[in-house]
Formats: sequence, structure tokens, C-alpha cells
Amino acid sequence: MAVDLKLAPKTKRPAGDPCCEPVVYPDVRREQAQRMAAIAKALGDPIRLQLVDVLRKHAGKVCVCELVPLFVECMVMGALILGLSVLLGAKIVTGIPGAAMILLLAASFGLAWSGTSFLPALITKNEQATSFLSILFFPIAFMSTAFVPIALMPEWLQTVNRLNPLSYVIEAMRALMSIGWDWTLIGQAFIAIAILGAVLQSATLWAFR
Repeated sequence: MAVDLKLAPKTKRPAGDPCCEPVVYPDVRREQAQRMAAIAKALGDPIRLQLVDVLRKHAGKVCVCELVPLFVECMVMGALILGLSVLLGAKIVTGIPGAAMILLLAASFGLAWSGTSFLPALITKNEQATSFLSILFFPIAFMSTAFVPIALMPEWLQTVNRLNPLSYVIEAMRALMSIGWDWTLIGQAFIAIAILGAVLQSATLWAFR
């Protein structure tokens, strides 16, 4: 039996149009999928996954247990140095409260500076790299006002010390030792410490990603 076939002319669908109607649709929008993919990528490392698991169960305790000993250690080291200076004849004109403020400044700076240890370790995933950026403390200390007053420094070094957080801490401590309570210097020191801590700890969080 003969069949009469009628062929329709071939047509092209417009660019971008689907070849057929999709039978299913994703519930996750593209923007949500991108965010979820970034989180999944961050958790792709087994060490990061273990850290997140620990933080999930004991977030507050872990942070306190890591930071409090570091703060106390810096304060103890500062107390030893301060006590030795008093034994050698140094005077603290602000007395015991001034000595406590000096130790608070020292411990706060040490806590902020700790990011220089965490950052290289997280980037390289090697705990032996913790001392890499800590070496920067030596040039920063030698270029600070710890040894030479800023007025006697070359102009370029004076400019550097305006950006050196350690110089602000040293100037506040020096005032507490020999001048008195200069709240302007103390405030500037704490602001410098806060900025240093924010920069280094933000970089640490970035490295953790």
C-alpha cells in the first residue's frame, strides 16, 4: 500500500531557544548555586573540614583556648622584661597602674601580631612555616622609635614610622615609664594595635578560605 508522505520544510530555531520544553527545573538559582559551590570548594580540603567540625562543636572554647594563653604568654614576657628593667634601676612614674597598662599594651600587640604566624601556615598548609613572616618583627623593631627618637631619624624613616604600629606602642609605653598618663599616645597605640590586628586576622581568614 502506498503511503503519501508530506515533508515540511526544514527550519532553524532561534539562537538560545531550547530544542524542547524541559521536564524538570532546578530549585537552586544560579546565584545560590555559585555561593554553595564556593563553600563546597572551601571545604574540599580534609584539614579545613576537620577544623569546621571542631568549631561547630566547640567554637567559643576553641577560640578562647587558643587566644587566652597567647595573651597571657605575651603579658608574662612583658612582665619579665619590665621587672628586669626595674631591678636595673628604671623607674615607672605612673606606678603599678602604669605598669599594668604597659603589660596590657604589650599583650594586645602580641595578640594582633600573631597573625604573622597563622597566615603563612594556612597558605602553605605547613605548620613549620609559622615563623616565616615573624622574621619581619626584627626590621620593624629596629626601624621603630625603640632606639632612636623620631626627631633624630632621617626624613624617610620618620615617614616609615608614621605607618609603624610598633612605634605607637613604644611611645605610649615610654610615656607611662618616664612622663605620665598621656591618653593621646595610649589611644593612638590601641588604635594602631586594632588596625594591625584587623589587617592580619582578616588576611588569616582569607587564607583559611
